[in-house]
Amino acid sequence: MHKSRCARYLGSRRYSVPRPAVALIIPILMIAGCEQKQVQQAAPPAPPNVVVQKAQPQDVTPFQVFTGSLAANQYVKILPRVSGFVQTINFKPGSIVKVGQVLFTLDQKPFQAQLDQAKADLAVKMANRQNAQDELDRQERLAKEQATSEKDLLSARNNQRAAIAAVDAGTAAVESAKINLDYCTIASPIEGKVDVNAVEVGDLVSPAAAKPLTTVAALDPIYVNYSLPEQIVVRYLRKAASEGQKEISVPAKVSIGTEDDFRYDAVLDFVSNTVSQSTGTIPVRATAKNAALQLYPGLFVRIKMDEQPLKAAIVVPEVAVSRDIGGDFVWVIGADNTAGKRYIKTGPVVAGGKVVESGLKPEETFVVKGLLRVRDRSKVTPTTELPATAPVDK
Repeated sequence: MHKSRCARYLGSRRYSVPRPAVALIIPILMIAGCEQKQVQQAAPPAPPNVVVQKAQPQDVTPFQVFTGSLAANQYVKILPRVSGFVQTINFKPGSIVKVGQVLFTLDQKPFQAQLDQAKADLAVKMANRQNAQDELDRQERLAKEQATSEKDLLSARNNQRAAIAAVDAGTAAVESAKINLDYCTIASPIEGKVDVNAVEVGDLVSPAAAKPLTTVAALDPIYVNYSLPEQIVVRYLRKAASEGQKEISVPAKVSIGTEDDFRYDAVLDFVSNTVSQSTGTIPVRATAKNAALQLYPGLFVRIKMDEQPLKAAIVVPEVAVSRDIGGDFVWVIGADNTAGKRYIKTGPVVAGGKVVESGLKPEETFVVKGLLRVRDRSKVTPTTELPATAPVDK
């Protein structure tokens, strides 16, 4: 590298500093060095603010949450029983229909004509029966007088029997024609919510068609289908047997989707007769009240089921529990406001957090907010509520 002009100029000459000047320069350099050292030794940062809570024993009721789906307690496909043209549609899609409410009517004229013909045929057969009866009566009188042959008497008896059978067949034909005529009026067999109509007025429908005219779903009450581990089901069944109950009946709460509000009451009242060998679970069903019709078949739901109550249990909020390779732990604050990592054993979930089975004693203080700012064996500033200006994290 080339030296600068100033450096070459200075380097080419020798200078001598008077001794009084040296005496003045040395104290100045010492003062500058002290000031620089003071700047480098800045004050350490204040301990971070954290929100803490004391471990207080309390009576709690553990619960478990399972996932499932909803199904109508009755689901009916409305199908025609006779072939014919749709004449009227008598419902509004999506409305609630009653039992026996007429949904569709088919053209009745062909079926009315069949009924009239069957009645006429029956009248002819009844007249023939009367003639056969009169002839039999005549042949029996003649037989008493020995004025007729045995063959004529037997023939009269057979004709009378055939006439009676013909009347019976005619009567059945009339009833069949009446039934077919009644089938032209298609009513709902249950009370429930009706779906959209799949046909229009003038369409030809037939029992052979696979597609239903519409469907009706009974929604109140509504079924909740889900599965439970076999151990839980066995516990429920044993409890029911110990109480002298032949059927299982366990209260439950239902929530739609990911909502935390389990507002719908339900009762587990059915257990399947088979355990899944692949999952170790048993299909079960609960019945939920649905008077407001806010629950619909097919919806994903969560089911909350309470367990045996616990007394004097220590509960920590789930946000206060961290986890590493050693397991679950909380930050416990000592008397000198020093944070320490404390591994705990967590139990069932309850309202407000998790039950601590071991690792945390009553009245011990632990961090519930500000966990990311805590380091093991470091000082913190505990408070029951973070200042408004403090940063917010887990």
